[in-house]
Amino acid sequence: MAEQVIVKKEEEESKKEIVVEPPPKACNYASGNKWKCAFCRISNSMSTFNCVACFASMNESMRKERSIIRKAENKARREQVKLERQRKREELAKKKEAGAGAEEDEKEQKSEEATESEKVEKPSKPLYKLSDGVPKTMRALVSDKNGFLLKSEYKVPTPKEDELLIRSFAVSISREDSVVAKGAKAAYIPGAECCGLVVGMGKDCRFRMGDRVVITNVYDDDEEESFGHGRGTVMGGCCDYYVAKEKYCYRLKRDINWTRATMLEKLSFAYNACERTDLMQTGNAEKETLVVSGCGVVGCLVIAIAKTMSVTGKVIAFDVDDANLAIAQKMGADEVFNVKKLKGSLKEKVLSLTDGVGAGRAIECSANSSLMSQIFGCVRKGARVTLAAAPSDKLVIDDVFGDVIAKNIQIRSVYGRRTFKTWNKAERMISDKKIDFDAIVSQSLAIGDWKKGFDATASGKALKVVFDLTK
Repeated sequence: MAEQVIVKKEEEESKKEIVVEPPPKACNYASGNKWKCAFCRISNSMSTFNCVACFASMNESMRKERSIIRKAENKARREQVKLERQRKREELAKKKEAGAGAEEDEKEQKSEEATESEKVEKPSKPLYKLSDGVPKTMRALVSDKNGFLLKSEYKVPTPKEDELLIRSFAVSISREDSVVAKGAKAAYIPGAECCGLVVGMGKDCRFRMGDRVVITNVYDDDEEESFGHGRGTVMGGCCDYYVAKEKYCYRLKRDINWTRATMLEKLSFAYNACERTDLMQTGNAEKETLVVSGCGVVGCLVIAIAKTMSVTGKVIAFDVDDANLAIAQKMGADEVFNVKKLKGSLKEKVLSLTDGVGAGRAIECSANSSLMSQIFGCVRKGARVTLAAAPSDKLVIDDVFGDVIAKNIQIRSVYGRRTFKTWNKAERMISDKKIDFDAIVSQSLAIGDWKKGFDATASGKALKVVFDLTK
């Protein structure tokens, strides 16, 4: 009887699985806006990267963490195989002692041991993983029938297999955000132009924890879906955490701050418009006068980008807002004027500034149907005209033959940007500090001051407002 109890106890112990302690975390990411650099051991702000080693430290610590987890999983599998083999040997020894089929069992044991390592099942991959410190709830600016409402206990979303969970750091607001909210059919979070840090991901994603990303808000394979506009997804950047499909995220390759990263969407659009207007050519291309109609965010960025391109000569810009014209001058425009204050026609004004010839290039960014119809009279024969905005009303050209056909001009259009070709070029321009964003970004506010920011944007008092989600 005592022998049976001992044998039973030995069998139970042999069946116990080895428990592997979870590996220590090598990641120094902290919840919110804090990062403890593995090099300088000082807590820094991820939005500014005051320590030059912080960005490298973050990527290195994430790599170490993945290596530690991978080694722990491999060790667990080896120990499980070893334990299973030990149990088989003990069972075989007992059968030999009992004298029952020992020879047959030995053959079976050898066969099983030879393929045991192949039979050990790999642990199933979790649907998603999260970084330490991700909370259950967050702040979120949500649309309702009266506009927007800032909620403090909004549920943090869970990423799907192909989605990233992103800690929001900055989001810039455009006039469209105010307009879309009024016609929204369901509640959503605004903020199409945003950027942040990857703190979670689905099992099918290839991005890494700690990657800095910017969202492309128009989903190219479905024009009805748009991030931050309440179409196809409720998510937007005006919250502490949001999810986005990995294929619509652009990984930042250079160390640029969060505020400038929010401008990458608009900058890449403006860059595409300049390229479509043939402002960048190789060889000894002749300089061409460029006319820019409308000096909003896109128009001002077009001016700044065009001034860096080989074909651009004099830049003439016009608008109906004197404040916008002042910014256009800071961005590099050589001649600016308010069309409302002209004594003659727009055509006469541009011809007087081009020795009666007209401009060789023109980019329309105003979306004003009246200005758009007049821009064709401002260009010379063989000119390139690019429409970078949709007309606000029916477009009527008074002299189609004289201003378009007889001049043999090339009319082109721009919708969006070439993802992600123009994004790479635009990011390089930001990194090289070729664009003066201080002139464009009027205010940087905490998300709690959302009403102040939206009102300033809608009224035109601010050209661009950026919300800092670390405040």
